[in-house]
Amino acid sequence: MWECTSYIAEFQLSVGNKDAEKCLELLNLMLSSMKKKWKINSSAFYRHMIEKTDNDNIGEQMLPGIIHDLENDEKLNFLRSKSKVSRNNKSLERKLILTLTI
Repeated sequence: MWECTSYIAEFQLSVGNKDAEKCLELLNLMLSSMKKKWKINSSAFYRHMIEKTDNDNIGEQMLPGIIHDLENDEKLNFLRSKSKVSRNNKSLERKLILTLTI
């Protein structure tokens, strides 16, 4: 399993509880883990699959959707009031910067 996906359930629970601090903590963990390459055949579920050589940037491919949701999803209104979301195109780390104002 890709490390990033291990945080999703807890993130969704934190969104449901409107726990901004926990959401931002998990979001930062997810973003950090998105930089790591997922070796699909190291998973017991996918060990028989042939690894593609062009999956290095899956985290970057997911980033526009994450940014869109952070900026527009009504369920995340509580999060926007607690953080500042900004974009920068230079690197994965800089494309989404969360500044806590808690």
